[in-house]
Amino acid sequence: MKKIIFTVFLLISSIWAKPVDEKVMKELLTNVLMKNTNSSIIAAQNFLKDLEAKKELNILKKDFTKLIISWKSVQAFYLAGDFNDDALDTPRYIDVFHNQKEKLQEHMMRVIKSSDSLDISMFKHSYKTITALEYVLYDKTFTQKHRDISKIILKNLINRFTEIKTVYENDTKKFLADIKWANALIINALVDSSFKVKDWRVGDVAGFSRKYRNKADNKRAEYALSKNSYEAVKSIILTHKEVMDSNNYDFGDMLVKNSYNKEVSLIKDIIKNALVNVESIKNEDFIKKDVKKLYLSLNSLQMSYYKTLIQALGVTAKILDADGD
Repeated sequence: MKKIIFTVFLLISSIWAKPVDEKVMKELLTNVLMKNTNSSIIAAQNFLKDLEAKKELNILKKDFTKLIISWKSVQAFYLAGDFNDDALDTPRYIDVFHNQKEKLQEHMMRVIKSSDSLDISMFKHSYKTITALEYVLYDKTFTQKHRDISKIILKNLINRFTEIKTVYENDTKKFLADIKWANALIINALVDSSFKVKDWRVGDVAGFSRKYRNKADNKRAEYALSKNSYEAVKSIILTHKEVMDSNNYDFGDMLVKNSYNKEVSLIKDIIKNALVNVESIKNEDFIKKDVKKLYLSLNSLQMSYYKTLIQALGVTAKILDADGD
């Protein structure tokens, strides 16, 4: 399936007050980008410690849920690839949802059964992702080999999260200095993320997307095996709230200071509605009638970014097709 990447270019305008804008970029860097990345590192490290301590499987599954929640908050507002080209593909080494060119579950079962050393059998990047970890952790059995594979995956995840953190620590000069460019990146990330959560994580499963119209199937959910798709969707929506409606000085506050009260108020209301409607999938059943409300609220969120906000800010959007998440 093709995704839509919105590349936005902010037109020259005199509305942006640089000291105010610089403040919001610093706040987003500290309270969203760095905070969420650090949470992912800690979640993965704690998971690895519990594996090494041979904690019970039910504890490891709780660790997995925490890992998902923290990672989705990073993925939902990912700017590292814009800050540094070397980080552009890092998410694909962490998570291959919607970008699988292979039957990964079958491959991981072969890795488990293989007599080869794990250094040999775990040769592919996809074998070291959160997606692969779910298949290993929720296999019918969980042996020492399952633990060893999980350790390899988590060590990779810790390295990848740390790479992202390093970018956010060292490659943000332009983000803090070039306000028009930074605003374009932020809007781009919000539009792209809202599209993916609406169509790929809800619409494809519930039968509302163009590809799967009236063909609902809970097995398409991002974390169908572990029953963590609700947590993933909720974490993504909460990340949008962090950017637009947090207790800190956020992107929404900056827009209000620049006289976009109506547009920001609309987006905040939509996010609140989405957080109410996400409860419809708490039991991991996307086929229920109430899930349509969630889909529509997420569609409104995407449209509010793409039409209302972009038009208000004088932004031109260029739509490109590309594969993957």
